[in-house]
Amino acid sequence: MTERTTVIKNADVVLVDKDCAGWSQVLRNGAVVIEGDKIVAVGPTSNIAMDYTSFDLTIDGQRKIVLPGFVNAHAHVAGSFLRGLLEDIPNHFYGYALPLEKFLTRDSIRAFSLLGAVEALRNGITCINDHYYHSDQVARAFVASGIRGIVAETVLDVDMGKLKDGKYRHNIDSGMKALDKGAKLVSDWSGRGDGRITCRIGVHATDTCSEDLLLKSNELAKKLGVGIHMHLAQTAKEVAYVEETHGKGPVEYLGDLGILSNRIVAAHLNYAKDSELALLSTNKVGAVQCPTIYGKMCVKSKLDWFAEQAVPCGLGTDWLSMDIWDNMRSAIGISRTLTGREVLTAPKALEFATMGSAKVLGMDSSIGSIEPGKKADLVVVNTRSAHMSPLRNAIQNAVYYASTGDVETVFVNGELVVDSGKTTQVSEDETIQKAQVLAEEIWEKLPYPANKFIV
Repeated sequence: MTERTTVIKNADVVLVDKDCAGWSQVLRNGAVVIEGDKIVAVGPTSNIAMDYTSFDLTIDGQRKIVLPGFVNAHAHVAGSFLRGLLEDIPNHFYGYALPLEKFLTRDSIRAFSLLGAVEALRNGITCINDHYYHSDQVARAFVASGIRGIVAETVLDVDMGKLKDGKYRHNIDSGMKALDKGAKLVSDWSGRGDGRITCRIGVHATDTCSEDLLLKSNELAKKLGVGIHMHLAQTAKEVAYVEETHGKGPVEYLGDLGILSNRIVAAHLNYAKDSELALLSTNKVGAVQCPTIYGKMCVKSKLDWFAEQAVPCGLGTDWLSMDIWDNMRSAIGISRTLTGREVLTAPKALEFATMGSAKVLGMDSSIGSIEPGKKADLVVVNTRSAHMSPLRNAIQNAVYYASTGDVETVFVNGELVVDSGKTTQVSEDETIQKAQVLAEEIWEKLPYPANKFIV
């Protein structure tokens, strides 16, 4: 049986070299051919026209940019229910965000995850690395939306409700129950969604997991042959606790436990010393930065270090927004503001959000760039707008000026999941309405008046 074929022609196609040493070129008047779930040809439109005579679907790419699908290397898509609650509140993370998570149900997590997946696709994100609670529901939402996802069940053994008061109370039994759920997730969901779903073990952090739980999580990940997705050196509180308890920083602590390896994806690292970052690099740990959220939290990023040391780094959005465009621009602006130097450029930010993230996840052989043989995860951006005109350099225009509304078409695994700016697999309107109702039910349980910060 012949597989469905698609061509995107007459477009500016953004290409990257295989070693990710820099974006090599923009192919003007280029074409990309999709057959089934793979990219089978990339080249000048005139050459493709000679090699292929007919297609099931033809997309005219005049005044359009074709980009590899963005890879969100660290996210909690269900965290959208916290929008408008945390941005201007002191101690919002430990004091409000973490305690509020106890009100989430399986149904609400599925609904908020579907909302996050829809938002991600509309931004051109084709793959998300996520860990959260009831992650089978996250996986279910990913399958329904058509997005590619790496999911993990959050594992911890501390009472999150007590952290706002600075109290660490670990209970290994609760941690082992979460770890059992993580193992079941790997068993039940790996390979689902036509191979779009893969799984990891979701270690929360070095302060919220006891030493015993960290070791058991690492053992389980090795046994199951999967990686670990975790937060590391993400807050001053975490660093202070680990230093006081173990006499060393979080990164060194994991190194002494024998946990650091290329199987680890570590998010944030904002409070890691340069020597700890170097230790991560030596052990080939995948590092991820989420610059937009750092600006909100008054936290310094480490993007300049990764850029100047030429160490692979992925880009993530974390949990309040799936806007990868905002994160690329924040990456550039924050790094330049902190250093006074142009340490990040548009091509480098784009690399972080595509091949950089794919490398961090160990998936760069299949996604992250537009090359024959790779999965057909592609984004088509329309530049026929005032803010995207005139078009001279596709990379500069896309990174500095594009936004959600410019994303016209998205393919994941060769499937058309966004068409004319609308998701094709699920109803956006129904998804938004359901999420609103469920969020309002949770907001009624807020530990402060709901209108306190509404003017």
